[in-house]
Amino acid sequence: MDLSLGNLNLSQRDLVTLKRALTDSEIAGVLEDPVVRQGIAQLVIYRNPLIANIPRMSPASAGQAAAIVTRRTPGATPGEFVADTDSITEDTGSPSQVSFTYRTVATRMKVTRIAQLIGASYVDVFAQEATSKAADFSDFIEQELIAGDNGVNAKSWDGINALMPNANVVKMTTADGTGAALTQRKVRKAIDTAKGMSRVFVNSNDGSPSRAILTSEGGGQEFDALIDSTQRNNDRVEVAGGFRVNSYDGIPILRTNVYGSAIHNNSASSAPTRGELLGSTGSTTVAYFLNFSELWFEELEPFNTVPLATTDSQFDQADMRQTGAVVLRDTTAISMLTAITVS
Repeated sequence: MDLSLGNLNLSQRDLVTLKRALTDSEIAGVLEDPVVRQGIAQLVIYRNPLIANIPRMSPASAGQAAAIVTRRTPGATPGEFVADTDSITEDTGSPSQVSFTYRTVATRMKVTRIAQLIGASYVDVFAQEATSKAADFSDFIEQELIAGDNGVNAKSWDGINALMPNANVVKMTTADGTGAALTQRKVRKAIDTAKGMSRVFVNSNDGSPSRAILTSEGGGQEFDALIDSTQRNNDRVEVAGGFRVNSYDGIPILRTNVYGSAIHNNSASSAPTRGELLGSTGSTTVAYFLNFSELWFEELEPFNTVPLATTDSQFDQADMRQTGAVVLRDTTAISMLTAITVS
């Protein structure tokens, strides 16, 4: 595009700004570079074990506004012995479709005029902002993968906590507002409650585990102490994203900063509410036991960075966004252990 404007005395920066406003060429050129796009996407995974290891899948069919899975309730007669002349009892299970509506999570970043003036180059300033913004966005996505609640925010997907069936909640104690020290018996009960968690599966080709324990930093310390007290080997295993983490009975322990050790233990046999999970009115923490064969994040739109046309001389903008849903195919495949005190 020819930007020769006759006798107008425009600086090089003015020409660049005008060109971006008309064509989006400079910032778009940076963002359309597949290496740069992939680099920004990797920043979202960086230092985030849950995002790196929860399976990500593409929609099974196009044209759907939701991820759809089929759940089956088995019949009353799984099998029977029959004599030579007996009729065999027909007993078909009851399938049902369950949908998980795709939701978009997004953020917008700005590169201000002052930042551009003092920066070595526009690309350098954008790279600095993209790095910081990707880290912020990563923390938010991790929070919503765990604590997202469509009942609280109709624009949100349901996260792991909201999808947790009450029947799969194991409590250290049911006394309201109190907790108890982690025990091997309770951990084993939580593992056995989640279907498939007690079975050993080979990790997938990309290094992501087939199962994991997710807990807070304080909860991770309690698992370490429990392993040490029972003289078990505290083996470290490598998982996707280049992380080396501790394990319990071969199950990787992923740590998160989304919630801490100040969760209020409600006496009811249910998962904490979003407010309780993210709050600071209690004195306990929780651990999730996840079978990734039945739990995944389905991406309608993978993480993407989109430049916006310049409409204001004060700043330039770009959006980061992702559209998808947390999918739980089998409700018996996850469990949680609550009311864990942290010393």
